Amino acid sequence: MPRAQARPSFPPACLDELQKLVPPGPSVAVLDLGAGTGKMTEQLYAAGYAGSLTAVEPVEAMLDQLRQKQLPGVKALQGTSWSIPVESKSQDMVVVAQAFHWFDDLESLREMHRVLKPGGYLVLIWNMASKERSRWVKALRERYEIYQNTPKYASNQWRQIFSAPETQALFSTPLRQKIFANDHITTPAQIGQYVMTNSYIAVLPDTTKAALAKDVEAILADPANEFKVREDGTVIHPYDTDMVWTRARTPSD
Repeated sequence: MPRAQARPSFPPACLDELQKLVPPGPSVAVLDLGAGTGKMTEQLYAAGYAGSLTAVEPVEAMLDQLRQKQLPGVKALQGTSWSIPVESKSQDMVVVAQAFHWFDDLESLREMHRVLKPGGYLVLIWNMASKERSRWVKALRERYEIYQNTPKYASNQWRQIFSAPETQALFSTPLRQKIFANDHITTPAQIGQYVMTNSYIAVLPDTTKAALAKDVEAILADPANEFKVREDGTVIHPYDTDMVWTRARTPSD
């Protein structure tokens, strides 16, 4: 099963909050940065931002998948957070979903500020399996995240850049934040696949992966972890969606 299918979409309450920040309209320009295969792009499109919606992604293979989706009028462009291929002061909102921890640097924030209109919004969004609301999720994450050696949202290191004086000159602080429950309906088999298809797990030695897979089964089987399969064979996989936003400062700020 592709990992994208195992991940939840973003909850309606999150999109509602975006619409409150920046009401959709024909002339409202929104950019989905680090768009991947277009999971957030699709939801922005459906939320009314189809009038001027741009998706920017560095990986051509992912852009190809995005372009195959039925999203008439959406501009899908190859680019990075350090070189966004749109005009200066052209965007009302830049949305970064599941990606900012990969480019949480001043150069990227300068570029996002460049493309935003004065007072425009920068919105950072992450879905994360909820350790706070689920014992079995907590046990799983504590077991498999020991192998993670790449930047990650949960470390909160991405927040540090917003303490830099130059960042504070570009964007308003403190950051605003809302967290939404975003439970995902899945199956026991898909949960195991979700764990084992993490990129940092897939490259482990076979013996290590086999031991991890066995431990995943044991964690889910342990009554103390309260893993419950419903009558239809599905499982509620608790997720939280963290939405953080700020505004591009104006000359009068």
